[in-house]
Amino acid sequence: TTYQWSPIKGLSLNQNFSVLQGGGGSAHSEYFLELTEAGIFSFLLFISFFFVSLYRSLKNYSKMQDKKTKTILLCALMGLVTYFVHGLFNNFLDDGKLAFLFWTSLSALSTIDINSNSKTN
Repeated sequence: TTYQWSPIKGLSLNQNFSVLQGGGGSAHSEYFLELTEAGIFSFLLFISFFFVSLYRSLKNYSKMQDKKTKTILLCALMGLVTYFVHGLFNNFLDDGKLAFLFWTSLSALSTIDINSNSKTN
């Protein structure tokens, strides 16, 4: 065989010039992968995750008083910004160990946003 699949290492090629059709790996960009596998509407939704989470988090950060929650918000936001920048060059949402961090950070920002909105209303 020309390639071996390992759930830990992913797809590794042994011979670069004799790759089976459809067995050459994945896109090296989270954005290109989303665009090619799910289409333009899913791609726009994925991009909107970034912009909405960035906007809402910065808005909440500026009006928040609690230092502990502010620190959690800032750490989760910086982790997401790092992931979205890194997503230009690689894709890791199909790896459960890294997808967990992405979705946990997004849910932490959402929880803080919901709690801060409920306190102001």
